[in-house]
Amino acid sequence: MGAVRLITAVSRDHVIGRRGTLPWRLPRDLAHFAEMTAGGTLVLGARSHADNGGPLPGRATVVVTARAAAVAAEAARRAAREWGAVAPLTAAPSVAAAVAVARASWPERDVWVCGGSRVYDEALRTPGLLDELVLTRVPLDVLPASEGEDGSEDEDEVALFPTTLAEREFPTLQRTQVLRDADELRLFGGSAAASAASAASAASAASAASAASAASAASAAPVESLPELQLRIEWRRRP
Repeated sequence: MGAVRLITAVSRDHVIGRRGTLPWRLPRDLAHFAEMTAGGTLVLGARSHADNGGPLPGRATVVVTARAAAVAAEAARRAAREWGAVAPLTAAPSVAAAVAVARASWPERDVWVCGGSRVYDEALRTPGLLDELVLTRVPLDVLPASEGEDGSEDEDEVALFPTTLAEREFPTLQRTQVLRDADELRLFGGSAAASAASAASAASAASAASAASAASAASAAPVESLPELQLRIEWRRRP
């Protein structure tokens, strides 16, 4: 039976998304996501699934939605036309149910809970559901100084990660890794990149590298002169 892990990248002020997209574009972190989740099953909310533009290549998907029966039925219909006998997409009404479906349907695969905010919160509050957290700490502040984890910005504008809850439930820091990455949105000025493009890049390290190359080519500044961010990846477990 595969492990169940939560994976996300989170800013210093707890942000994981803003205005329907990532607040940054970090090719090496996208490649890290691709490597970690390859061949696994993703559990994510309906909005995150829609932002991705559908199932990501090389992964099964269970969508958490109140319309689980309708989504699962549509997936079954598409399976007959497009995917073969076994659909890589189904749905469930809760995170716990989604994990159970993932384990029953693809028992040999690891399960990755990957957003959005409400899915993360529900997963962290479900006793015994998660084996491990994989958090990329992005050393940027996205929100104005007056906002934060309990800020008042409209939830449709900003997605926050329940950092305090995560650290309380998973206080044991098992290991860390440091990545150096260039934030293309900040450096190249593309603050409204489509989230579907970001998800597609996350689906494979190769496409992430291609996106980085394209962005570099579009910039007048040489890549060597661009400042880098030091990302800290944490693997956290319960005591």
